[in-house]
Amino acid sequence: SLGNYGISGTIGGGGVTPTTPAPPVLPPGTLSLRVDNGRTVEAASGVIVDGYAGDYPADVDRRVTVRGRGCVLTWRAFDVEDAENCIYDYVQVQAVGGTTDVKYCGAALPATQQIDGDGFTLLLHSDGGVEASGFEVAFACSNTPPTPRPTPTPPTPRPPTPVPPTPVPGVETLNLRADNGRTVVADSGTITDGYAEYPSDTVVSVTVVGAACLLTFTAFDVEPEASCGYDFVEILGAGGASAGKFCGSTVPAPLRMAGDRFTVRLSSDPAVQGSGFALSYVCNEATETPPTTTPEPPTPRPSTPTPPTPTPVTPRPPTPLPTPAPVEKVRLTMRNDNGRRVVAASGTISDGWATYQPDQDLS
Repeated sequence: SLGNYGISGTIGGGGVTPTTPAPPVLPPGTLSLRVDNGRTVEAASGVIVDGYAGDYPADVDRRVTVRGRGCVLTWRAFDVEDAENCIYDYVQVQAVGGTTDVKYCGAALPATQQIDGDGFTLLLHSDGGVEASGFEVAFACSNTPPTPRPTPTPPTPRPPTPVPPTPVPGVETLNLRADNGRTVVADSGTITDGYAEYPSDTVVSVTVVGAACLLTFTAFDVEPEASCGYDFVEILGAGGASAGKFCGSTVPAPLRMAGDRFTVRLSSDPAVQGSGFALSYVCNEATETPPTTTPEPPTPRPSTPTPPTPTPVTPRPPTPLPTPAPVEKVRLTMRNDNGRRVVAASGTISDGWATYQPDQDLS
């Protein structure tokens, strides 16, 4: 039987030449790989067929894509050249944005297939050998994929308003290399340049908030010049006035600062550099109220006996010493307060060095 084939040509020596089979008439809602190859549709349900009147042809790759969520495929007819692992002809179902990816071949009707993702693509592939009658499959999707919402542009974050930390006096070990520009509140500590050899063209500084601070240099090596015009370490007071500019290799004398803060600044030019400096500082020392005492009267010597009977002099009882007024709080260091005597309600005692020195006997 010629089935849906039409007959045309010349009867005679040339024989009969068949026409190309006409595509079958499909009901509405049916996708045909022959006609709709490459299409993408959004649909809740429908039917997909190979679309050929007889067997599908050799050497084809035809596909359609359906967009929808929760799609289920129900196979109504299936006949594709069979082979192990479907290496010749096959129908392939691939999820859109999901994990489903399966190939079918042979004459057995595939099981109902649940598709994950946002839809599926159905592909018919054939090689140059055996062909078969093809397939028909119905699909139903629970809903079409939602229109993607535009990604909101995050607002530009405003920089947080800096909140100055609540100063807590204590011990601060500072170095200009790491702490450049810092202001700290401290009772004592050390300050160094922070380099093995400070670099050229450098200006670094730190500021310590504390009253009546005593600065004691423990090491010093900065490029020398008569007026310290090249490299120098400068100590600035509370109002920015210079309390001293130092250079060379002589360790400067201790420096007592007035006011409630001081700044240590290191400045270098492009030429010679030195190994830098180190100093210790002690601030906010309590003012000691010196005790007032009344000198004890000397012990009277017994009077020279007068005959006949010596009359001894009765000594007066010593006047009791007043109790010194206690200091509210005191901070002592053995380095600076050796030998001192204070009366205080509370306070702290430390040795006063970053590293205590040999051959010391302090109290």
